Order: sequence, then C-alpha cells, then structure tokens
Amino acid sequence: MRTTTDLRTAVGQDTVTFTTDARNYGDTDRPDFVLKDDLTGVVDESTLLADTLTATIDGRPAAAPEFDRAARTLTWRGALRAGTQLRLTYKVRVARRGADYSLRNSVQANGTSCPTGTAPECSAEVRLSAIHLAMLGGRTDNPRPGQRLDVTITVENAGGVDFTRGQGISALVDLTDVLDDADYNQDVRNVSGPPGTFVFTPGKSLRWSGPLRSKEKSVFTYSVTVKRTLTGNGQMTAFFGPTTPLYTAEPRALHS
Repeated sequence: MRTTTDLRTAVGQDTVTFTTDARNYGDTDRPDFVLKDDLTGVVDESTLLADTLTATIDGRPAAAPEFDRAARTLTWRGALRAGTQLRLTYKVRVARRGADYSLRNSVQANGTSCPTGTAPECSAEVRLSAIHLAMLGGRTDNPRPGQRLDVTITVENAGGVDFTRGQGISALVDLTDVLDDADYNQDVRNVSGPPGTFVFTPGKSLRWSGPLRSKEKSVFTYSVTVKRTLTGNGQMTAFFGPTTPLYTAEPRALHS
C-alpha cells in the first residue's frame, strides 16, 4: 500500500487531495478486505469534504469509504480480487488556524505492507505555513507634538514550513496614516533573530524581508516623532501585514 498527497505544503483554505493505493499482488482473492485511514492528524486542522470520498478498483467505481467522525477514521470494506488495485481518494480544506501545522494520515490493513501504519509509505504529510505578527507601541499615553513613539514588531514563523528561498518572508508596515502627522526617524534596527533587510518608502511604508525557518522569529524596532504642527487627521494608525500569502496573518493596528 501507499498513501500520497498532491501538495507538500499548504496555506489556509487550500484544498489537499489524499490518495491511497492498495494492490493485491497475491494469487488469492481478499473477499473481506478492510483498509483503515486514521485522520486524527488531518482533521485537527482541516475539514474533510464528504462529497469527495471515492473508491475505484482498477479504475472502476466501487463503494465509497465511510468516515467515523468520533474515531476520526476512514474505513473501506469490500472484496479485492487477486491482481486488482484499490484506490481511495478524498479532499480536505485547510483551516485558517492550526494546531501543530501539519496534516498527517496513517493507513493500515492486515496482510499488506502497512499492517500497523507506521512505515514511511503508510503515511503522508503536508506542512502548513503560519506567520504570526505582533506590533507594540512603546508608550501608554498618546504622544504629543514633538514627542517620540517607539514601535516594536515581531515576525514569527510558527508553522512547519521554512521560508528560506529567495527573499524568504516579506512583511509591510503601512505608515500612510502615521506619516501625515509624524516623521520617521530613519532608525529601524533588528533587536533579535534573523536581521533581514529593510526598505523605507517615504510617506508610505516600511518593508521587512528575510528568511525565517520554522519556529524562528525576528524582532525589530523603529520610531517616529510627532510633528510640531499636525498636517494630517490628528490620529496615527499603522497597519502591519504580510505581503506573502501565508497561513495565519492578522494585521494589527497600532493607534495613537
């Protein structure tokens, strides 16, 4: 037997297809063949699409497998004649939030190469990406004209996917509603974690880009000084969000 997926990595709302093949290589029919697929590590952060459950034997439709929601197990029962191949397929939709940021199933059937579901070919894994963002202002009061506001930003790769190719992760601080009433002090710096690179676009934004392995985080700070004469709307709101499609990313507004 062998189980596979069509994706190696996924993000929230992606659809992943799992496929399991079981061939009877023997000379004896298996009239009461039972195949079980443990989905405990799949449906903890995805939804099984019930209308996608299918089974074929040598390409011909067969009775679909049944899913026990309480046991989180998919089961197929039927006859598997000598020399024929059973194929089971189903799809899941990845949740927006994850638990361990991995989809992993485990298939097993007596009298096969997967009697316990522990061999490598008896399990398939899809890693989920998850970037957590946080922005924190360094003042508890509203800054007055001429005063400085320090901001600390954390970018954490909480998921199971390494972002190390190319620019890695790219995240943007939208300063449009800040720089109408304040001046950027050109002082962005890395505090901890991978340093990455920074690009400031006058009047608009500050972009951080850099590689982050799974479970790594980068922390950086910058500051602005409120203008002596306010030229904007008198309120500063900075939005921080990723510009790379990611699993978990909730822009948080910093109000002053």
